[in-house]
Amino acid sequence: MAQLPRVFTGIVLLFMAGVLIAQAAQSLQWRLVVDTPQLAYMAYLIEQLRYVPYRDFFDLNIPGIFAVYALVGKVSGYSDFGFRIADLAYVSALLIVTASWMVRFGRLVAISAVTLFGLLYMSCGAYMTLQRDALELLPIACAVLVLTTHRPIDQRLRAILIGLFFGCAATLKPHALVGLPVLMAYQLIAVWRDHRGGPSRPRSLMAVAGAAALGCLVPLSAAALILWYLGALDQFLDMASNYWPIYQSISGRFEALGGFSDQLFSALKGFMTSGSARFLVILVPGVLGLYIALYQSTLDESAKSLARIVAALGVAYAGYALFAGKFFLYHMILFGYFAVLLAAMCLVEQRNSPGPSQSLFPVLVLFVVMAVACRPAPEFTSWLAGRSYSSPRVERADEIAAYLKANLKPADTVQALDVIEGGTHAMLLARARPATPFLLDIVFYHRMSDPYVAKLRREFIAALESARPRFILELDHFGIIGQGSDSTTEFPELTSFIHANYRLAQSGSGYRIYAKVQ
Repeated sequence: MAQLPRVFTGIVLLFMAGVLIAQAAQSLQWRLVVDTPQLAYMAYLIEQLRYVPYRDFFDLNIPGIFAVYALVGKVSGYSDFGFRIADLAYVSALLIVTASWMVRFGRLVAISAVTLFGLLYMSCGAYMTLQRDALELLPIACAVLVLTTHRPIDQRLRAILIGLFFGCAATLKPHALVGLPVLMAYQLIAVWRDHRGGPSRPRSLMAVAGAAALGCLVPLSAAALILWYLGALDQFLDMASNYWPIYQSISGRFEALGGFSDQLFSALKGFMTSGSARFLVILVPGVLGLYIALYQSTLDESAKSLARIVAALGVAYAGYALFAGKFFLYHMILFGYFAVLLAAMCLVEQRNSPGPSQSLFPVLVLFVVMAVACRPAPEFTSWLAGRSYSSPRVERADEIAAYLKANLKPADTVQALDVIEGGTHAMLLARARPATPFLLDIVFYHRMSDPYVAKLRREFIAALESARPRFILELDHFGIIGQGSDSTTEFPELTSFIHANYRLAQSGSGYRIYAKVQ
């Protein structure tokens, strides 16, 4: 890289690193929002009240996420500040691991990669705090490190470690496994070349593939054994086999879709038009960076192979986001991670020493696009403007929690009719005990013709009539239910139960609190 582009790059990266550090420091003031307080509440029930997931409460998440949140909650006291500290510690570990193998493309590329991904992550705001898909990145990055390290490691041990890391990621979300075939393909190619012409080549390939499968099965089997020991495995399998297909058929706008063609059209449309667009734009410097790394650089063949691995993983996790069909920001963060790493390759040393104008072009493309994709989080920009950032969901949760703290008695239970609007968050803040196994009510309003949904409705009403909670929290759903075919906003049995046994005790923006009539 010519001297002028190098100086310019250094100045821009220094500025971006300063912005990243400032955002990280200010993020310690962020409140938990959307999914994070829900998962924290479930972890609180497990860690503090000894609830068993799937047996004592219904949820569609994988067991590993509860272990992570319970650990963070136990250490932090389930505080916003504690979860923000944990999130920053996690991101720091991810960036350190990433830099350790991205340095193969040069120090400038490694620094650029971790700085730009740090900015992309922080730009998502409090919403991204310890999100499940983001948590998958660290074990995946560790697997890439194991695959590409130059240290002498037996190929079977290498495969076991790669499988183990992916198995750990899959205990957070099973979709993490889509990257495992990519890494194994590269390792098996290496084994094939090492045993070229040898009679032991087929056995070596099978041994390596088996080692990877074994490593992957260890954490997954451990999770299954723990659920079996706790008496929750049957309930988990019942939920996974019956509710996961229903949830898969709901779009990111919480619209129940029809058959496969409807789901495919919605996924393709969402991939191009939803919030994923801010990640897709990174493909511009990403493709340019990959081209430079493969065809215009001074990199050795091992570094070029690593570039191909990063590109293949980016394609794999773009496919995962397309399959999930929701296009929430956290679904796109895996693809965004690998796209940023490819984009950082715009800074690799090029052969034939191009002039300042040619060297400056990829640098400008990289930083202009990333400035758009990594715009600061609204929490940070509000702070810069001297305004306090306010989330309606958090305000709602605080109001409800204040009421519960003032009125709950030790033996009281509470039922939230909520998805992501603050009801479950309020129960966490008030340390309220749930009345029924159903912490979220989205499961009652989609796929009404499905017998499993009818079964869940019956179980909920029976549990509600048995528990007769002191308070019922009814949150507005803001379009999350009743969208698309075979959906509804009605639950007559629930409405009748509330009207017959409860009175309106308090209402506010987007919520109502009902108290049991004594």
